[in-house]
Amino acid sequence: MNNEPSQSTAERAKNMLSEQAKAVTDKTKALTDDAAQTWETTKGKATEAMQTSERYVRENPGTSVATMFGAGIVLGALIGWSLAHEARPTYSDGAHDFLKALGRKLKLD
Repeated sequence: MNNEPSQSTAERAKNMLSEQAKAVTDKTKALTDDAAQTWETTKGKATEAMQTSERYVRENPGTSVATMFGAGIVLGALIGWSLAHEARPTYSDGAHDFLKALGRKLKLD
């Protein structure tokens, strides 16, 4: 008689776990389907944008070349400017750091 309540509790726990597993499986399938649909939509839009760009370049080759040349100049200038203004350690900073480390090694601190 004592086994019957524990069996029904075990059966209820098993049923709850089974229902939760099914819910997780259903949710995973729904998310996978949504992701696949989003991927297909994005792929279609990207293909359309590429075809539109190709058509524009074929119809306006001079403008396209000039635009890309200008974009290259601007990009090169930005990269050059950022490299020129990058904080770099100077010789005196390096020498100071070396002497500081040497002092620690020699326990002069």
